[in-house]
Amino acid sequence: MKLHIQWLIFIIATIKMTKNIIVLGYRLDNKHSSKINNDRLSLALGYYHQGDILILSGGDVARIGVTEAQYMNSITPKSVYTLLDNHSCNTIENIINCRNYINDNTIIVTHEYHQPRVKHIQEVLLPDTSPIYICVPNESLNSEFISQQKTNEKKYFNQVDLNINTYY
Repeated sequence: MKLHIQWLIFIIATIKMTKNIIVLGYRLDNKHSSKINNDRLSLALGYYHQGDILILSGGDVARIGVTEAQYMNSITPKSVYTLLDNHSCNTIENIINCRNYINDNTIIVTHEYHQPRVKHIQEVLLPDTSPIYICVPNESLNSEFISQQKTNEKKYFNQVDLNINTYY
């Protein structure tokens, strides 16, 4: 009986230590996209440990024949356990398609400029979860691009609740 209890404690401890790391992809249609996806993946891998699950999320938004998830997977070390979400075409779909992996022991990786909208979507769709957000600093990209992204984020953020309602 004692041995069974020890194994049960070991299994519970292992499950609690295992984390899901979700990397949100960026569309593969401009000179910044590879760098953005590479930076996000690199940051995520810094938090990855054996036994974790790395979830790469992003579809073929640019319609180039490869999804954001496939691209990131192609540069992920083979020793990393990955799951691919090849269907998400926007941030709302990222959260919806990854919802079964989002819990209090989840890390979501994106860029600083994108995080407020991601967090808002997650809080609306999954209010009972509290994932950890790890962000690539905006300084990793040029200031003109970041300025454009911040403008886009304000526009998208104002439409988030309306857009979420189209899914439900």
